[in-house]
Amino acid sequence: MPGKIDIYTDDWCNMVFEGRNKEYGAFEDRQKAPKRHTLALLISVAIFTIGISAPVLIKALAPERKNKNVEVTSLADIKLDKPIENKIEAPPPPPPLKTTVKFTPPEVTNEEVTEEIKTVDELKDNKAQISVADVKGSDDANAVDIADLKVVEEKEEPLQFVEQMPEFPGGTDAMMKYLNANIRYPSIATEMGITGRVILQFVVDKHGKINAVKVLRGIGGGCDEEAIRVVKSMPSWKPGRQNGKEVPVYFTLPVVFQLKE
Repeated sequence: MPGKIDIYTDDWCNMVFEGRNKEYGAFEDRQKAPKRHTLALLISVAIFTIGISAPVLIKALAPERKNKNVEVTSLADIKLDKPIENKIEAPPPPPPLKTTVKFTPPEVTNEEVTEEIKTVDELKDNKAQISVADVKGSDDANAVDIADLKVVEEKEEPLQFVEQMPEFPGGTDAMMKYLNANIRYPSIATEMGITGRVILQFVVDKHGKINAVKVLRGIGGGCDEEAIRVVKSMPSWKPGRQNGKEVPVYFTLPVVFQLKE
C-alpha cells in the first residue's frame, strides 16, 4: 500500500470496495462525492462574491438621486382663482305704513281716562285715514294700514320633558272623572267585546290648549276615535313650564275601555 493515497480518487474508492458489492448505492455515492464537494464549494464562493459586490453593482447601475429642497416662498407665484362669493339677497323692505289717526270709541266708565280721545271735529278735519293707532307714515297708494299687519307668532317645538309637566285642571283624579263621565263606549266595540287601552299622544301648548292628538297604540272598534274625541273636548290645561316660562309639551295619555259585567 503506498504511503500516501488521495481519498478523492477512483483508486481509493475501488480499493475500499474491492471484493464487495459495487452495485450497492454507497459505491456510486463515493464516486460522485468529489464532484459534489467541488460544485458546493463553487456555489458558496459565487454567493459570497455576489453578496460582497452587490452594493457596488447597485450603486453603479442605479441613477444618482438628488435631494431637492422646495422653498415655501416659491409658491407665491401661483395664481389662485378668486373664491366664489355667496351672495345672500336681502329680503325686500316692508311696504310703508299709511298715515292714520287712532279712533277710540267713547265708553262709559268710572275709571280715570288717561288716553286722549279725539273729537269728531278733529277726525273730520284730519285728512289721515282712521285706524287703530296714530301713525305718521306715507300717503303713497301702496302704503299699508297698520290694522292690516298680522303679527306672526314664532312657533316653538314641543318638549318631551320639562321641569313642570302640564296638568289637567284639578289634577289626575279630576281628569279620570272627566274621562269616565264623557266617554261613550262605541257600539261596535260593545258587540265585539273589545276592551283595552288606547295610548294617545298630544301637545299641550303654552296656553294650555290641546292639539296634535294622535294614536300611538289603538284597539279598534271605534275606541281610538272616541278617545281622540274626548281628549279634544277637554278644557284648557295648566301649561308646562321650563326655566320659569310656559312652553309647549308632549303628553302621553292611556285611555282605558272596559266593559261592565
